[in-house]
Amino acid sequence: MTDNISRLLLYPFENNLLQSNQEDRCLIINDSKTLLNGFFLSIDQLTFDYSVTVDNSQSVQNIPENEEYNYIFYVLPKNKRESLYYLSVATKHLKKDGYIVAVAANDAGGKTLSKVMNQVGFKGESYSKNKCRIFVGQVAGVNDEFINDNLKIGVPHLVSINCEEFYTQVGIYGWDKIDLGSKILIQTLPENLSGVGADFGCGYGYIAKKICEKNNKLSKFICIDIDWRSIECAKLNLKPYDEKVDLDYLWADLTQKPEGLTPLDFIVMNPPFHKGKETKIDLGRQMIKTAHSRLKNGGKLYIVANRQLPYEAVLNDLFRKVEKVNEEQGFKVFHVQK
Repeated sequence: MTDNISRLLLYPFENNLLQSNQEDRCLIINDSKTLLNGFFLSIDQLTFDYSVTVDNSQSVQNIPENEEYNYIFYVLPKNKRESLYYLSVATKHLKKDGYIVAVAANDAGGKTLSKVMNQVGFKGESYSKNKCRIFVGQVAGVNDEFINDNLKIGVPHLVSINCEEFYTQVGIYGWDKIDLGSKILIQTLPENLSGVGADFGCGYGYIAKKICEKNNKLSKFICIDIDWRSIECAKLNLKPYDEKVDLDYLWADLTQKPEGLTPLDFIVMNPPFHKGKETKIDLGRQMIKTAHSRLKNGGKLYIVANRQLPYEAVLNDLFRKVEKVNEEQGFKVFHVQK
């Protein structure tokens, strides 16, 4: 989330459209609470991205059923179904006289923001600034059937993907498909993986599930992701293997080095290279560095990447053995050893 978009959450206060009372309770969805700290004493932060969680003690992943807020602030994602889900959540938790402030970039739904807000049941005014729209309004006439349909779609649920069923959730990267790179990586993995392993960036758990299906000598396997929702879906998808493998889950930003992670015998990885619409090649490089730091001497990293991504240099700098074992359909797979 860019600082410019986040800054627009303050627009109604900076332009005297609303007056804040520090005693009012507010909820921020999908953004950091830092900018609003000076306006409110009590702030809850509903976020699933570990990297924007400022203070874990104040972050929540589920809002108590009867919790109500004077203000709800929401930076809308590009995915419309995800937006509708959290806007529907907001209708359940905004006080009758409370206000919602919603912000969207013009190229991520901003041009139709007022229409979407009205569709959900909010009435108010829309403002334009910095190629974004800011909506300021209140709940006024909710279509309960529409809201309930959105609430069902937005929670983890079974989806048939390539003739298999997976628990997944709108908003997770690649939530309704099997990533081709992950599929190609699985095809190259040895079937005698053993010891303690981890999936760096597990998503809803496709790679982890395939590893648990094929390998009988795993003593422990850890699923790690920056998105809380991915972790929760992976838990559901791997539940059948609880008795076969000691499974663990970690919510963490793998561009940093998570504390307390046990030394690993192997890591599998299909690293992201986008953040929002921006290409961020360094995301993969940083995750490779983290993987190196958490592998035992002699431990192995199995990584797939788009053909054009220049990971060879960092792999060769860090690891003593680097082998490209496959290249097809725009992807390359490396098996490397520390």
